[in-house]
Amino acid sequence: PLPPDEAAALFEERARSAGARGAIAPEDAAAVVARLDRLPLALELAAARAPEIGVSALRERLEARGAGGALLRAPEGARDKRHRDLDRLARWSVDQLGPGERSAFARLAVFEDGWTLEASEAVVGHDALERVGELTRRSLVTRDPARERWLLLETLRRVAEDMLAAEGDEADARARHAEHFVTRAADLAQGTIRSERAACFQALEACARDLNAARRYLGVYLTGA
Repeated sequence: PLPPDEAAALFEERARSAGARGAIAPEDAAAVVARLDRLPLALELAAARAPEIGVSALRERLEARGAGGALLRAPEGARDKRHRDLDRLARWSVDQLGPGERSAFARLAVFEDGWTLEASEAVVGHDALERVGELTRRSLVTRDPARERWLLLETLRRVAEDMLAAEGDEADARARHAEHFVTRAADLAQGTIRSERAACFQALEACARDLNAARRYLGVYLTGA
Protein backbone atom coordinates (compact mmCIF):
# COMPACT_ATOMS: atom_id res chain seq x y z
CA PRO A 1 0.00 0.00 0.00
CA LEU A 2 0.99 3.61 -0.62
CA PRO A 3 1.42 6.14 2.20
CA PRO A 4 -1.90 7.95 2.84
CA ASP A 5 -0.86 11.27 1.26
CA GLU A 6 0.54 9.59 -1.86
CA ALA A 7 -2.55 7.42 -2.18
CA ALA A 8 -4.88 10.43 -1.95
CA ALA A 9 -2.78 12.33 -4.52
CA LEU A 10 -2.83 9.36 -6.91
CA PHE A 11 -6.59 8.96 -6.59
CA GLU A 12 -7.28 12.65 -7.23
CA GLU A 13 -4.86 12.77 -10.16
CA ARG A 14 -6.45 9.71 -11.80
CA ALA A 15 -9.98 11.02 -11.13
CA ARG A 16 -9.10 14.34 -12.80
CA SER A 17 -7.49 12.53 -15.73
CA ALA A 18 -10.64 10.45 -16.15
CA GLY A 19 -12.74 13.63 -16.36
CA ALA A 20 -13.93 14.33 -12.81
CA ARG A 21 -14.95 17.97 -12.37
CA GLY A 22 -15.51 20.21 -9.39
CA ALA A 23 -13.88 20.17 -5.99
CA ILE A 24 -13.02 16.83 -4.42
CA ALA A 25 -13.61 17.02 -0.68
CA PRO A 26 -10.50 15.87 1.19
CA GLU A 27 -12.62 13.79 3.58
CA ASP A 28 -14.25 11.96 0.65
CA ALA A 29 -10.90 11.26 -0.99
CA ALA A 30 -9.42 10.09 2.33
CA ALA A 31 -12.37 7.74 2.94
CA VAL A 32 -12.14 6.24 -0.55
CA VAL A 33 -8.38 5.76 -0.20
CA ALA A 34 -8.75 4.09 3.20
CA ARG A 35 -11.58 1.86 1.98
CA LEU A 36 -9.40 0.62 -0.88
CA ASP A 37 -6.43 -0.09 1.40
CA ARG A 38 -4.29 2.48 -0.47
CA LEU A 39 -3.65 -0.08 -3.22
CA PRO A 40 -2.66 1.67 -6.50
CA LEU A 41 -4.63 -0.60 -8.84
CA ALA A 42 -7.77 -0.34 -6.74
CA LEU A 43 -7.42 3.44 -6.58
CA GLU A 44 -7.06 3.71 -10.34
CA LEU A 45 -10.09 1.53 -10.98
CA ALA A 46 -12.18 3.53 -8.51
CA ALA A 47 -10.98 6.86 -9.92
CA ALA A 48 -12.20 5.79 -13.35
CA ARG A 49 -15.73 5.78 -11.92
CA ALA A 50 -15.50 9.27 -10.40
CA PRO A 51 -16.69 11.17 -13.50
CA GLU A 52 -19.81 8.99 -13.70
CA ILE A 53 -21.11 9.27 -10.16
CA GLY A 54 -18.89 11.78 -8.31
CA VAL A 55 -16.43 11.14 -5.51
CA SER A 56 -18.98 11.58 -2.72
CA ALA A 57 -21.29 8.94 -4.23
CA LEU A 58 -18.28 6.73 -4.90
CA ARG A 59 -17.43 6.89 -1.21
CA GLU A 60 -21.01 5.99 -0.24
CA ARG A 61 -21.06 2.99 -2.56
CA LEU A 62 -17.73 1.71 -1.35
CA GLU A 63 -18.89 2.01 2.26
CA ALA A 64 -22.09 0.09 1.50
CA ARG A 65 -21.58 -3.61 2.23
CA GLY A 66 -21.01 -5.66 -0.88
CA ALA A 67 -21.26 -2.69 -3.26
CA GLY A 68 -17.60 -2.25 -4.05
CA GLY A 69 -16.97 -5.16 -6.40
CA ALA A 70 -18.64 -3.66 -9.47
CA LEU A 71 -16.85 -0.36 -8.93
CA LEU A 72 -13.46 -2.05 -9.04
CA ARG A 73 -13.86 -3.21 -12.61
CA ALA A 74 -12.45 -0.99 -15.32
CA PRO A 75 -15.09 0.77 -17.42
CA GLU A 76 -15.60 -0.15 -21.06
CA GLY A 77 -12.65 1.05 -23.10
CA ALA A 78 -10.23 0.97 -20.16
CA ARG A 79 -9.66 -2.79 -19.84
CA ASP A 80 -5.93 -2.91 -20.56
CA LYS A 81 -3.25 -4.80 -18.67
CA ARG A 82 -2.94 -1.99 -16.13
CA HIS A 83 -6.65 -2.24 -15.33
CA ARG A 84 -7.12 -5.94 -14.77
CA ASP A 85 -9.98 -6.97 -12.61
CA LEU A 86 -8.82 -6.68 -8.99
CA ASP A 87 -11.59 -8.98 -7.86
CA ARG A 88 -10.34 -11.71 -10.20
CA LEU A 89 -6.81 -11.46 -8.84
CA ALA A 90 -8.03 -11.80 -5.28
CA ARG A 91 -10.21 -14.76 -6.17
CA TRP A 92 -7.30 -16.48 -7.89
CA SER A 93 -5.32 -16.27 -4.64
CA VAL A 94 -8.24 -17.67 -2.67
CA ASP A 95 -8.69 -20.51 -5.17
CA GLN A 96 -5.27 -21.82 -4.15
CA LEU A 97 -6.50 -22.50 -0.61
CA GLY A 98 -7.56 -25.84 0.81
CA PRO A 99 -11.16 -26.34 1.97
CA GLY A 100 -10.43 -25.48 5.61
CA GLU A 101 -8.64 -22.25 4.80
CA ARG A 102 -11.32 -21.26 2.26
CA SER A 103 -14.04 -21.71 4.86
CA ALA A 104 -12.07 -19.76 7.46
CA PHE A 105 -11.32 -16.95 4.99
CA ALA A 106 -15.01 -16.60 4.15
CA ARG A 107 -16.12 -16.61 7.79
CA LEU A 108 -13.60 -13.90 8.72
CA ALA A 109 -15.57 -11.50 6.51
CA VAL A 110 -18.05 -10.97 9.36
CA PHE A 111 -15.47 -8.99 11.34
CA GLU A 112 -15.78 -5.25 10.75
CA ASP A 113 -12.57 -4.14 12.44
CA GLY A 114 -10.25 -7.10 12.71
CA TRP A 115 -10.27 -9.86 15.29
CA THR A 116 -8.43 -11.37 18.23
CA LEU A 117 -7.62 -15.06 18.54
CA GLU A 118 -10.54 -15.50 20.93
CA ALA A 119 -12.96 -13.85 18.50
CA SER A 120 -11.75 -15.92 15.56
CA GLU A 121 -12.17 -19.14 17.53
CA ALA A 122 -15.77 -18.15 18.23
CA VAL A 123 -16.51 -17.72 14.51
CA VAL A 124 -14.10 -20.08 12.75
CA GLY A 125 -13.72 -22.84 15.33
CA HIS A 126 -11.09 -24.40 17.57
CA ASP A 127 -8.53 -24.56 14.75
CA ALA A 128 -8.75 -20.82 14.06
CA LEU A 129 -5.11 -20.15 14.99
CA GLU A 130 -3.87 -22.70 12.46
CA ARG A 131 -6.22 -21.43 9.74
CA VAL A 132 -5.45 -17.76 10.32
CA GLY A 133 -1.75 -18.54 10.45
CA GLU A 134 -1.89 -20.15 7.01
CA LEU A 135 -3.90 -17.22 5.60
CA THR A 136 -1.31 -14.83 7.04
CA ARG A 137 1.53 -16.78 5.43
CA ARG A 138 -0.29 -16.45 2.11
CA SER A 139 -0.70 -12.67 2.63
CA LEU A 140 -4.50 -12.93 2.61
CA VAL A 141 -4.65 -11.81 6.24
CA THR A 142 -2.62 -9.02 7.85
CA ARG A 143 -1.33 -9.05 11.42
CA ASP A 144 -1.51 -5.73 13.29
CA PRO A 145 0.92 -6.07 16.23
CA ALA A 146 0.08 -2.63 17.63
CA ARG A 147 -3.57 -3.61 18.12
CA GLU A 148 -2.87 -7.28 18.79
CA ARG A 149 -5.30 -8.45 16.14
CA TRP A 150 -5.55 -9.68 12.55
CA LEU A 151 -7.21 -7.86 9.66
CA LEU A 152 -8.62 -8.52 6.22
CA LEU A 153 -7.84 -5.77 3.76
CA GLU A 154 -11.09 -4.32 2.50
CA THR A 155 -10.55 -5.48 -1.07
CA LEU A 156 -10.13 -9.07 0.16
CA ARG A 157 -12.96 -8.75 2.65
CA ARG A 158 -15.42 -8.10 -0.17
CA VAL A 159 -14.31 -11.33 -1.84
CA ALA A 160 -14.72 -13.17 1.47
CA GLU A 161 -18.23 -11.75 1.90
CA ASP A 162 -19.25 -13.04 -1.52
CA MET A 163 -17.83 -16.47 -0.71
CA LEU A 164 -19.60 -16.59 2.63
CA ALA A 165 -22.97 -15.85 1.04
CA ALA A 166 -22.38 -18.36 -1.77
CA GLU A 167 -21.34 -21.17 0.56
CA GLY A 168 -24.42 -20.89 2.75
CA ASP A 169 -22.52 -20.30 6.01
CA GLU A 170 -23.37 -16.63 6.47
CA ALA A 171 -26.22 -17.02 8.97
CA ASP A 172 -24.17 -19.31 11.22
CA ALA A 173 -21.05 -17.13 11.03
CA ARG A 174 -22.97 -13.94 11.81
CA ALA A 175 -24.84 -15.60 14.66
CA ARG A 176 -21.54 -16.77 16.20
CA HIS A 177 -20.05 -13.31 15.69
CA ALA A 178 -23.04 -11.63 17.35
CA GLU A 179 -23.03 -14.07 20.27
CA HIS A 180 -19.33 -13.48 20.88
CA PHE A 181 -19.55 -9.69 20.89
CA VAL A 182 -22.76 -9.51 22.91
CA THR A 183 -21.13 -11.72 25.55
CA ARG A 184 -17.94 -9.68 25.35
CA ALA A 185 -19.84 -6.44 25.82
CA ALA A 186 -21.71 -7.82 28.81
CA ASP A 187 -18.46 -8.93 30.45
CA LEU A 188 -16.86 -5.54 29.83
CA ALA A 189 -19.92 -3.73 31.13
CA GLN A 190 -19.52 -5.59 34.40
CA GLY A 191 -15.91 -4.45 34.51
CA THR A 192 -16.89 -0.79 34.17
CA ILE A 193 -18.57 -0.88 37.55
CA ARG A 194 -15.47 -2.33 39.19
CA SER A 195 -11.94 -1.01 39.52
CA GLU A 196 -10.87 -1.78 35.92
CA ARG A 197 -13.20 0.82 34.46
CA ALA A 198 -10.72 2.60 32.16
CA ALA A 199 -9.43 -0.61 30.59
CA CYS A 200 -12.96 -1.90 30.00
CA PHE A 201 -14.07 1.32 28.33
CA GLN A 202 -11.01 1.13 26.08
CA ALA A 203 -11.80 -2.47 25.17
CA LEU A 204 -15.43 -1.58 24.41
CA GLU A 205 -14.27 1.21 22.12
CA ALA A 206 -11.93 -1.19 20.31
CA CYS A 207 -14.81 -3.51 19.37
CA ALA A 208 -17.41 -0.78 18.70
CA ARG A 209 -17.74 -1.50 14.97
CA ASP A 210 -18.26 -5.20 15.56
CA LEU A 211 -20.78 -4.50 18.31
CA ASN A 212 -22.72 -2.37 15.84
CA ALA A 213 -22.56 -5.18 13.28
CA ALA A 214 -23.87 -7.62 15.89
CA ARG A 215 -26.71 -5.22 16.71
CA ARG A 216 -27.64 -4.94 13.03
CA TYR A 217 -27.64 -8.71 12.60
CA LEU A 218 -29.74 -9.28 15.69
CA GLY A 219 -32.20 -6.60 14.59
CA VAL A 220 -32.69 -8.34 11.25
CA TYR A 221 -32.84 -11.78 12.85
CA LEU A 222 -35.42 -10.79 15.45
CA THR A 223 -37.68 -9.00 12.98
CA GLY A 224 -37.30 -11.68 10.34
CA ALA A 225 -36.55 -9.03 7.71
